Amino acid sequence: MHLPDPPSDTPPGEDDRTRVAPLAPRGKRAPPEDDATVVKRPARHAPRAADSSHSGGTSTSDWGALGDQPSPVDVGVGTLLKGRFLLEKEIGRGGMGVVYLARDERKVEAHDRDPHVAVKVLNDGFRHHPDALVALQREARKAQRLAHDNIVRVYDFDKDGAIVFMTMEFVAGRDLRSLIRARMGEGMPMAQAYGLIEGMGHALRRAHEAGLVHSDFKPGNVMVEDDRVAKVFDFGIARATRGGQGTDDHTVFDATSLGAMTPAYASLEMLRGEEPAFADDVYAFGCVVYELLAGRHPFDKQTAEQASAAGRTPAPVPGLGRRQNRALRSSLAFDGRQRPDMATLLERLRPRSRRERVGAWLAAALLAAVVGMAGATWLQSHRQQAENQRVLAGFSTQSDRRFADEVQANIALQALNDDDRHRLIIDHSGVIESFLLSLLDGYWSPASGRDDYAGAQRVMALREQLKLFSPQLEARGRNLGQERDRLLNDLDTQLDRTIAQDVPFERLHREAVAILERIRRLDPQSGLLRNAKLALRYDAEVGRAIEEGNVQAARRWLSTARQWFPDEASWNVRDHELDLATMSRAPMPTRAVGDAAMTDAEIASHIESVQGAAAAHDVGKVRDLLVRITELQADHPFPETEGRQLLAAAMLGHARALFQQGRWDDATAVLSAGSGVPDDARLHRAAARYALVQELAGLGAEEAGAARTRRLRSELQQAMTQDRRGFLQMRSDLSAVGRRGAGVIARLDALAGALDERAAEADAPAARERTRDACAALTPGSAAMCVDSLGRLGAGPALVVIPREGSAPLAVMRSKVKFGDLARFCVDTGACPDAQWQSEASASDIPHDLLMQYAAWLGRASGYAYRLPSDAEWLTAAHAGGGRCAFSETNRWGLVGMRDGFAEWVRDGDRLAERGGRRQNPCGARGKQDSSGEADPAVGARLVREIG
Repeated sequence: MHLPDPPSDTPPGEDDRTRVAPLAPRGKRAPPEDDATVVKRPARHAPRAADSSHSGGTSTSDWGALGDQPSPVDVGVGTLLKGRFLLEKEIGRGGMGVVYLARDERKVEAHDRDPHVAVKVLNDGFRHHPDALVALQREARKAQRLAHDNIVRVYDFDKDGAIVFMTMEFVAGRDLRSLIRARMGEGMPMAQAYGLIEGMGHALRRAHEAGLVHSDFKPGNVMVEDDRVAKVFDFGIARATRGGQGTDDHTVFDATSLGAMTPAYASLEMLRGEEPAFADDVYAFGCVVYELLAGRHPFDKQTAEQASAAGRTPAPVPGLGRRQNRALRSSLAFDGRQRPDMATLLERLRPRSRRERVGAWLAAALLAAVVGMAGATWLQSHRQQAENQRVLAGFSTQSDRRFADEVQANIALQALNDDDRHRLIIDHSGVIESFLLSLLDGYWSPASGRDDYAGAQRVMALREQLKLFSPQLEARGRNLGQERDRLLNDLDTQLDRTIAQDVPFERLHREAVAILERIRRLDPQSGLLRNAKLALRYDAEVGRAIEEGNVQAARRWLSTARQWFPDEASWNVRDHELDLATMSRAPMPTRAVGDAAMTDAEIASHIESVQGAAAAHDVGKVRDLLVRITELQADHPFPETEGRQLLAAAMLGHARALFQQGRWDDATAVLSAGSGVPDDARLHRAAARYALVQELAGLGAEEAGAARTRRLRSELQQAMTQDRRGFLQMRSDLSAVGRRGAGVIARLDALAGALDERAAEADAPAARERTRDACAALTPGSAAMCVDSLGRLGAGPALVVIPREGSAPLAVMRSKVKFGDLARFCVDTGACPDAQWQSEASASDIPHDLLMQYAAWLGRASGYAYRLPSDAEWLTAAHAGGGRCAFSETNRWGLVGMRDGFAEWVRDGDRLAERGGRRQNPCGARGKQDSSGEADPAVGARLVREIG
């Protein structure tokens, strides 16, 4: 199969996008994007492959019938699939469909510590493609067979109505393409890159052992977790080879019928349409490795066919030895018979140890080499330090080398290696925070006329990408959307008043356009831009100008109207009238704007305004607009359906704003009034919560009687059970009110504590019947894992059992406490209301007293006493039975990350201390220092418990 030359004007960000496209007729083929998967559509007369397999209880005939169904309703953020998967955020988009981060509500109900999955929703273009549904089904089945640490796990393949989707493991990280691009053409050193290369190679080797060829291996199909672990995905066009293990796949469906490949990474054999072979993946792997190490594609994104015709050979990669460069060049051979298998290639690429590379007879040369290496190392270290200082100076608001904006700052940060970037963020978080706050002020200060919301969002996105802990930026980020909604609501009111003015149209146009420009700047997708009343005013003005014979004015207003309201069908009618007026060169009557059209336009504008006012919590405006809609059309359904819900949402938002100001009486009054939405349960629940707070605040220091306490406890239990999220939100709002709010929180916690004691007493029989300690059955030092049951809260953190000389074995958390661990504790107790912790990163910058609350919570739920390790216990774990500290990623006893940049809290007698981290000798006397217990971005912890 012949492929055209690569394009020279590929749009930025589009060179690795998987797409589905029909093959153009011979001689008229459009050039594909240089890094996009191209899928050839089979001929229409070709018979569809029969398939008797099924997934999720759905036969192939059912899947095939989906392609003939009408397009489903729009799927997007907020959609709930199968009553289970709530789509929360779009994280990827390609030819097969869109990938979302989704919350599995079933896992939430089971208190699973990680309820998130990735969901790939098939798009319409691929859904109607012949055999496409079978392809996606095969993707799920093949990936389920390929269980491996370096392959993204696929869970299931399913449909909801006409919506077809698959669920898979969510990998928190970025794809390899983004990582390569972030280096701005600079290759990654082999010492840093080999872990990724080895992981990708092992994934493909596992597929080859299963008899499968990936067929579309490229940087965009590799996720990088924590910039260290590579995970390969998208085996959607992986194909069973002859003699492989997937015989049913090969005989029933073969992706060669789709002609799917990414030209820049496809072997010459694939381009010629030959049978799939493992050597195809070796070629793609060689391209990806070369691009990772050199910062560019070996043939500058030319296809193998073009590069072979031009007689090109890949240039040696700087920094690689001759053996490694030969191995990489052999993987890129145009003849598949000359490419090594994956195991051989990985062995030849593997960096050799000094002992392997140097013999005894090179002793003198070795000394010279060591001296040279030391000098090079010193020079490299000096350059790195200088670069780090340059980047740090860019964040200083006092420096003349200060970064111009967030884009320049991000480019400079991504140019650093991972360790230097991480250290810079931790050690100089205050400087970076001040820089981001100053940028934010430059973009967003509506009172001063600065309303670049998109710029402000870019700053917040950079803060999230850096994982910078900053309560001030967190608070600013939460307020941004609220401030924008209020501003949009005010602009909508101004626009409505402007349209209602009895002024010359020229003035109305000038004032309205100025308002529309501000609305578009704040939100280019705002529904307020589709103001039907204003569109009709333009329509009427165009008609008036035509009737007066002023064709020039008519054309001007029509052009402006089209710019702002491009979807209005009436402009074509006015075009026709203008043509007639131009030919007759005389005034002529035109279509008049009828009263019914004006009414419909006014109602449409009011509905858009209601939505904006509800987002801004403007209850009065929502009420007024609903009344106007009813007056315009008494039987219009909006006021009694969506309008009621929006009014309730506005009331809830307004009441919460009052509550956050400490105006609890006013907040309760807003909700208790309930005019227009008397049956909305959300209002009743919120009003009950606020009334409870009012009563507790009114108690002051006095004690409530027994009967009153029982009633308050009952009301609290009802509030927590009916709407726990709303209750925790209210508790968070109380913490912002100051001493008065803290007093109410103390009373709430006292009541909740009494409820917990009752629950513990009720659970005591079940606890006594619990099976014996699961960790007791493990061999100390075997690296095997155990977990404690937390009852209704799911499972506790993973533990390993280590031996102790002269004492019973000890259960130790396999890794440091993670933010995800703390998130469950925070949700269940409300102890950290402002935290937004969901990641699986090691938790740091957490105060010691909060960590001890977490340990106590674990103890209450599991029945075992969790605590910090003593210094001696920590050293025993770090040595792992060896003569020196074992600081590998996972030591021989199964402990992870004993040295990952964070120190860990330990008990040193009666004192609190820090041990480990980046200190020069973490296990020596200088590797320990006393700690105050205050939150520190460089300190985390792991907990331990006794066995038995």
